[in-house]
Amino acid sequence: MVTDFMSLFDSNLLIEVALDLANSINNDDRFDRLLDSIRKAIECDAVVLLGLHANVLTPLATQGVSTEVQGRRFIVDEHPRLKLICESTMPMTFPEPCDLPDPYDGLLLAVAGDLPVHSCMGLPLYSDYKLIGVVTIDSLEAQAFKNISRKTLELIAALSSATLKTALEFKKLEISAQHAHELVQELTEEALLKDGGELIGQSNAMLALKNEIQLVASSDYTVLIMGETGVGKELVARKVHQMSRLKDKYLVHINCASLTETLAEAEL
Repeated sequence: MVTDFMSLFDSNLLIEVALDLANSINNDDRFDRLLDSIRKAIECDAVVLLGLHANVLTPLATQGVSTEVQGRRFIVDEHPRLKLICESTMPMTFPEPCDLPDPYDGLLLAVAGDLPVHSCMGLPLYSDYKLIGVVTIDSLEAQAFKNISRKTLELIAALSSATLKTALEFKKLEISAQHAHELVQELTEEALLKDGGELIGQSNAMLALKNEIQLVASSDYTVLIMGETGVGKELVARKVHQMSRLKDKYLVHINCASLTETLAEAEL
């Protein structure tokens, strides 16, 4: 009966976390939902998700500890408990009492000062056989984790690993997209500054054109630029874009001559 209950509980946890991941709008939200799910599965006073980079653990999300933890960086070799978790391939529970210093001494919201004898557990998070982070779980109640099945812990570790991996992939995509956007901006600016990329001349006609460009660029109206071939319609279009509030967005070129009359409006 207990086995059936735990199997049902594990399945419900898996479904809940999967739905939360699908509905998450950003990494912070994704991490918070993960910690909420862990605390539903395991009754505890504190849970922390940490990402690993260059032998340094960085808190990514916390519950039950001081906000001061978020600003800390834990060098693995300087924290025996964290080091043991990182060296393990399986979820591990520390003995009670444990002589090893706790990285969260004085930082748990439920108790002031150094932590008394308490339950402490760590889950190493692996992706493609590479350690990418850890989850630490603390409870002020002694022997709080003794009845938690190995299967449940492995499931939580797997879900946490998947969540962290997804977040890291999203971060890579965001950085790549930002880099591409900055590159396009740089190339566009270079193109505008090349020979022929600026409107020159101070004649009355040119000054009137510049005034009209400035006028329409500050508005949200659609602009139709007319003129014979070779007079600089594309240059005027670039100048309008450069002076508009959309100057940081992409300027998309469409060859309207290749569109049928019925498709032109839809494409534009």
